[in-house]
Amino acid sequence: MKVVLVEDSPLVRKHLLAALKEQPFLSVVGIAATEAEALCTVGLTRPHVVVLDLSLASGSGLEVLRKLRMAGFGGTILVLSNREAEIYAPLCVQNGANAFYDKGREFERFLTDLNMLAEAPRLAASRPMTLGSLHLR
Repeated sequence: MKVVLVEDSPLVRKHLLAALKEQPFLSVVGIAATEAEALCTVGLTRPHVVVLDLSLASGSGLEVLRKLRMAGFGGTILVLSNREAEIYAPLCVQNGANAFYDKGREFERFLTDLNMLAEAPRLAASRPMTLGSLHLR
């Protein structure tokens, strides 16, 4: 599964990249630190998942989220931020995020959910196909 990481902090980005590289079936295909870089990188790499911080070096993660959805990006967008979840989680979901995770408290849940996303197509493909599961027109 192709992932783009949008994170402006070099230290956090290094930690995230190390954690993502340990996950089976994930490939980080792009990294961005600004709103413009994020939009360009997603457009060029066409990832399955965007991991998005709200605070960026230039621009806003929330604007990246809005612009990606307005442009028709149909992939999964997971917001991983240290912003107040009570305020930003509903705002992110309203603007098209699939989930919001607190960097400090929900990192393990984020990794678990990301792995479940990566494994879902493989689990579906490993199930035996029966005639009843086909929908012919």
